Amino acid sequence: MMAEHITTIEKSIKEIQHLSAEGDKNYNQLVRWIVNKENHADYFSEIVTQYFMTQRVKPVEESDQKAYKEYVHKLTLLHKMMVLAMKCKQTTDLENVEQLKTCLAQFKAAYLGAGN
Repeated sequence: MMAEHITTIEKSIKEIQHLSAEGDKNYNQLVRWIVNKENHADYFSEIVTQYFMTQRVKPVEESDQKAYKEYVHKLTLLHKMMVLAMKCKQTTDLENVEQLKTCLAQFKAAYLGAGN
């Protein structure tokens, strides 16, 4: 579902860029795509915070160095994804979308294991 939100954000940004470049702008469509982009960025952030950070990624003791390092790595990736989702919400820079895709792939590998 997170990947689908990223795809929708990307499509929305491309539509916003296309509609903004037109000489005779259709402001109603432009606003719809902006709202769509912002909503999906919010949905993405909600999954990161409400599902992964509060329910799925469990704290571990610092004494277990390997597990603690993995825990911190997952939290770091989740935080990066939240920041990138916010940037996607606030801008129309497709580079943020690409970074979000990369970060999601890294988190998937860290959370599920490298083979998944």
